[in-house]
Amino acid sequence: MSTRSINAANLARLLGGPPSERPYDAAIAATLSGLVLDGGLPLRTRLPAERDLAA
Repeated sequence: MSTRSINAANLARLLGGPPSERPYDAAIAATLSGLVLDGGLPLRTRLPAERDLAA
């Protein structure tokens, strides 16, 4: 099994702007889940570190 990775800039582009709902972590988790279910983010994709994504 190969592991893919995505950099912070590309993941931020897929996520769109900052979440409008609170709590933010739940909104981001729901968006990530939707991306996986829709095929926009392949399974077993390694996500960037939280600090990289926050920047």
